[in-house]
Amino acid sequence: MDQIKPSPFIESDTLAFRDFDESYLNQFKEWMNDKDYRKFSRQEVPIMMSSQQSWYSSIQGSNQSVNFSVWYKPENKLIAFGGIFGINWIDRNAEIGYGIGDKSYWGKGLGYEMVSLIVKYAFEELNLHRLYATMIDGNIASRRCLEKAGFTLEGTRKDDTFLDGKYVDKFYFALLAPEYFHN
Repeated sequence: MDQIKPSPFIESDTLAFRDFDESYLNQFKEWMNDKDYRKFSRQEVPIMMSSQQSWYSSIQGSNQSVNFSVWYKPENKLIAFGGIFGINWIDRNAEIGYGIGDKSYWGKGLGYEMVSLIVKYAFEELNLHRLYATMIDGNIASRRCLEKAGFTLEGTRKDDTFLDGKYVDKFYFALLAPEYFHN
């Protein structure tokens, strides 16, 4: 599984985005069930392989999402996943999601690089007009990625999420194509 397949869908010098293949479901499940990752992904119950397979089946042939496996090119290693979800082709907007599952790659600036590649693809190839993302208060790394990529805070839902024994806010960020192309 750690060998890069030919023809990346999107790539930079460091990362290669490839199709989300069914063979990656077990790795995805392991990451989603990790307590540190789960904290901000809001996965409250363990993910079973059967639910992973159902999710995978549901996205096949969908034109409302684009899902990527993310490979670290210098080591030919699958480290993350990301995507564009809920694509509204009439209004030309969508939500982005991303997560580095392999914790040995946390804190290396790869989250920002992932977000930048997703944004570039969404605006330059899909011709979307607006991207948005949500994050829970306390997820400092995710907030930095979004802000560095040009997203701005649009709103806050107070006490939206129960986390670590207390209610915390959920933040809503967005980036418009004219803002992206202007910078």
